[in-house]
Amino acid sequence: MILKKPAIFFDIAGYYKSSKLNTELKKQAGFAFVDNESDFKKLLELYVNQPKDHMLEREEVLHNFIYKNDGKASERLLDVLYEMVNKK
Repeated sequence: MILKKPAIFFDIAGYYKSSKLNTELKKQAGFAFVDNESDFKKLLELYVNQPKDHMLEREEVLHNFIYKNDGKASERLLDVLYEMVNKK
């Protein structure tokens, strides 16, 4: 996303369905997450044929989660990493 390219999070094992970050991102950019092969193929086809689709949504996600200038980027990243490591 940072490189202005479409991104698909393919959670085939379903580990991240309930993670805090995934839930927040789905609210803003539900197009980016899939947990099965058929949905992945649909998104991949969409992005290959229409790479500009959802550009505004991706830019909003970047602004809200990556480019925030509040001094808490590392804290947000660590929170997500801790959540991932501690989730069984």
